[in-house]
Amino acid sequence: MNNYIGSIIKSVREENGFTQKYISDGICTVRQLSRIESNLCSPSVLILQELSSRMNEDLSRYFRFSGEQDGFRIKCALDNTYFFLDHHQLKEASLSIRKIDDIGTFNDVYLYQEIQWLKLLSNDSGYTSTSGNYIELLKLTKNFNSLSDVFQFNLSQIELNILFSLACQLEEEGNSESAEKLLCHLIETIESKLDSTLISLLLRTTYFYATLLVESKHYSKAIEVAKQGIHHCLSHHSLYQLADLYKIISLAYGLNGYPSLSKKYQIKSSILA
Repeated sequence: MNNYIGSIIKSVREENGFTQKYISDGICTVRQLSRIESNLCSPSVLILQELSSRMNEDLSRYFRFSGEQDGFRIKCALDNTYFFLDHHQLKEASLSIRKIDDIGTFNDVYLYQEIQWLKLLSNDSGYTSTSGNYIELLKLTKNFNSLSDVFQFNLSQIELNILFSLACQLEEEGNSESAEKLLCHLIETIESKLDSTLISLLLRTTYFYATLLVESKHYSKAIEVAKQGIHHCLSHHSLYQLADLYKIISLAYGLNGYPSLSKKYQIKSSILA
């Protein structure tokens, strides 16, 4: 595989207005930096660390994009797209992800998969969100016949996110039972490999699953799932979804005929809201 980390270093340098002489001073010769930026030789780990420090930019964040000739531009477009999606600005997200369209083919199929997933999330023109679309995205990297089979594989973070999006789409299409089954498997999978990068996805998945369980009148199960989500919130010192999980428990207790318990969890939810 080609390595374009040099091109990325050059783009980062130019984006910040640094000269080759400035960032190479005391690290390597200007000639060596020029060869690195032209992808004629690879920088050592030490040089990468020192260049990162000099430019105040963690170059390791670009490693997964170093196999792409336009890795710097791809990363910037992805970062902007995630920002707009987090702020529910779908039009801006769609415009941002389109900036990658003219790049052509990708060397990394997982990167291509991520970009297509973001196009579905941003409702990009020409991309319609259907459960079939998400399944086809998963089949880019995994060979499976049924959705239950996919959990036999070691799934990447993007694949886990695609599965969550698929569950949301199934529910939107009126297939709540399949969505519930998928969410149950997804929670188990995320919990088995849980780290700080997956906690937000776990809590989103847990909240959505608990919500569907309440809607299907499985109140005791909804309470159990939501309490497990609260445990994860507290264990990882995260307030994300905590108020919503307390609210779901309050709703489930109320609908199941336990008004005093419902009020108890409603108060907790209100305090955090």
